[in-house]
Amino acid sequence: MEAHVSTINQNPDGYLGAENHETENFRDKLETIGWRVGRLAVLPFIHRGLSTSPENYHPVRYAEVTPDISYTVETDTGEYPVHIYNRDCLGDRSDNPDIYLHMSLMVRPDQGFVAPMIKNLDRLAHEQDRGLVVIGAPASHGRGMNSFQLARFDLHSIVSDTHEAIDGIAETEQVELTRMVHTGASLGGYLSLVFADQTIAGRREESGKQPHIVELSLPVAPAGWSLSNKRRIKAAYQFLVLEPAHFVEKASHMNKPERDEYIRSFVKTVPYKEALPGAAKLAVNFLFSGDLEDTIQRLPRDYRVTAAAFNGDYITLPYLLKQHLNEKDFPNSKVHIIDGRHLSLDSYRKIFKGIIEPEINALYEESAKVKSAHTGA
Repeated sequence: MEAHVSTINQNPDGYLGAENHETENFRDKLETIGWRVGRLAVLPFIHRGLSTSPENYHPVRYAEVTPDISYTVETDTGEYPVHIYNRDCLGDRSDNPDIYLHMSLMVRPDQGFVAPMIKNLDRLAHEQDRGLVVIGAPASHGRGMNSFQLARFDLHSIVSDTHEAIDGIAETEQVELTRMVHTGASLGGYLSLVFADQTIAGRREESGKQPHIVELSLPVAPAGWSLSNKRRIKAAYQFLVLEPAHFVEKASHMNKPERDEYIRSFVKTVPYKEALPGAAKLAVNFLFSGDLEDTIQRLPRDYRVTAAAFNGDYITLPYLLKQHLNEKDFPNSKVHIIDGRHLSLDSYRKIFKGIIEPEINALYEESAKVKSAHTGA
């Protein structure tokens, strides 16, 4: 087989190659100037704390992830895309509860800003003999919902149907899926927080279905509050003005390779058009019929939950989250309020290092001590 050779400079005296290089450098400089001018335009809308990073912190904004297996599980509200990592340790094949990463409203389950997060969770799953399940919302894999599914699609149905989707995974994989660690952001944060809703657990028990025991919940920016008119206006302002300003400001600080990686991650996160109708319906449901306040009251009082919320987020309402997950009613809960806004989910890796990984490690170490005490080691 003939090797393919890439020739950068076909001109013997090198002139043409040098000219192309100079042209490319000139374009790069123009692009950088453009981003800096753009930053000046959005300065009044910038949240200062969002640009700060820990010392020697270098984010990975793009990563390739390869699950052991991927498929979809059919429910009444559509097909849930599923990606499974460390499959050999899934469910009752291991002593440790599986990790479930619930995806955001329209984000593809294995691409864009979330891929480095999956890579970190996959590493943790392998180190601790856990299965990792990444589960997306219906239509987030590019297959739309029919009219019946769309009509039924709301906050209540998506929680109960995610339980059904996990039942489908158990059936497909021929394993028992009973003990779980849940995490996710935005819609995924909502799902990971309210998955232990006792009303749903009671209905499942009555129908003879396997229990889904949430041993630890790690929601990030859980959306789903019932918003007042004033908060809806603020939310619209956040998404139309503040979030784009943050994107421009952040990109303006990067050199070209970093910026290209950042933009590539953003493009990879753009939803399929098939997801838009369901996303629009669920977004309206979030804004006008959010039930997070009521659902929190239906969670078990010994629930172990560590939540992260962004202080500049009119969707998360972090101080309301802290108020309802108070230590008096939920003694095993913690709420961390950090710099950020709702779509600043590329900060997820920092949250992983500072909050999610330590909490999962702590649960793992506690389980190891219990096993050691039982065996007399």
